[in-house]
Amino acid sequence: MTANLDSMTLEIAAGNALSGRVDLATRGAQYLVGIVIPPGWTAADLTFQVSIDAVTFYDLYSDTGAVVTVTAGASRHIRLDPVMFA
Repeated sequence: MTANLDSMTLEIAAGNALSGRVDLATRGAQYLVGIVIPPGWTAADLTFQVSIDAVTFYDLYSDTGAVVTVTAGASRHIRLDPVMFA
């Protein structure tokens, strides 16, 4: 199976907690499958927010009722379940 992968860069500015948004719907029905963490990253958990109107955002929860969280450390590729972001 061949996958067409696309990438984009998002930044969480120093002293902030949020990055810019990624509009997967207008990018051709794409799915989030991974995150690459740069070498200079200070270890911190990542959570996600979702929106249906790009105005109001909600924390992303799993089907078990827990906030979706990934542990992010420097120089890592973190694989994500694309179904969770569909």
